[in-house]
Amino acid sequence: MAEPMLAGRFDAGAGTIDAAIADLAQALDEGRRLKVPMPATGLAAQFMTELAASGKGGQGIGAVMTRLGSLGGKTS
Repeated sequence: MAEPMLAGRFDAGAGTIDAAIADLAQALDEGRRLKVPMPATGLAAQFMTELAASGKGGQGIGAVMTRLGSLGGKTS
């Protein structure tokens, strides 16, 4: 699984960005209901939403690595 990701290929084998956004939204809703802070979950949801907005919603969740790489200056 890591080799395709290292080559920049993010198939949907582990689930898509769009599906992850839905799952994270449910988790955040439940956290709000229970009054449990979930800052890391919120950050993950923001990264995923940004990727979906850029047209990568159908890619595998490993595509979040492209966003994290861009924070470190990697542009591929």
